[in-house]
Amino acid sequence: APSFTSGPSTSTKPSHVPTFSLAPSICYDVTITIVTGPNTGKDGGVITWEFYEKNQSGDMIFLNGGGPLDKDQTYEQVVPCLMSSDFVFNITESEGKGFGECDSCGYLISVDGEYVAGNSYFRYNDVVNFPVPFVPNKDFEPCHGDFYFAITTDGNFPERTTWVLETYEGDAVLRGGPYHKPKALYTTWSCLSDGEYNFTILDSIGDDNAVGNYVLGSDFEPLVRSGLSFGTSNSTTFVSGPEST
Repeated sequence: APSFTSGPSTSTKPSHVPTFSLAPSICYDVTITIVTGPNTGKDGGVITWEFYEKNQSGDMIFLNGGGPLDKDQTYEQVVPCLMSSDFVFNITESEGKGFGECDSCGYLISVDGEYVAGNSYFRYNDVVNFPVPFVPNKDFEPCHGDFYFAITTDGNFPERTTWVLETYEGDAVLRGGPYHKPKALYTTWSCLSDGEYNFTILDSIGDDNAVGNYVLGSDFEPLVRSGLSFGTSNSTTFVSGPEST
């Protein structure tokens, strides 16, 4: 971002012009840390990442990004003074190998020092959706496990698969696909407001010949483990957060 420096004033302010004191805006710093290892990029893969704001219309506004990332490095990027909104972190390894064999590698996202999300076991693509400000629950757990969806795509027609997550009222919250890389692991994580949701996965061909699988989970617990041969669609309803009694 450009830096602006104020120089000495060359004008005199008229005495009748009032002076206004603006109250400081409340804003939040998002820190993105990525640790690569000795085997990162060993098979020719390239890691890149992007960070977006998702506005109320669902438009994605690019804020920051980086890559290709070198091996054996720790990258830390602070995106300062963000206002309350929804944000999306996206990281991709072009060959689907993630960080390579490395126990200490991974990415971590925090808001004003509060851990929001992180993962060591990403392969081709990870997407994390989270709000700012971030308020941890009573157990200080990150909220990105409210919803997670991992799919290993079909080897011939990965673009056949799409999905949508909707509220109980039918409002779309998240969408995924169509995918473009065959036999690749894509994972989506998201913080959710407490409530009931309906997840629907769709196959545009619907011939029961798709080869691949997916896992749907909520609150870090798997709900569905399934192959991709489910016909044209498959739906699951679940509750995020405490269930009503």
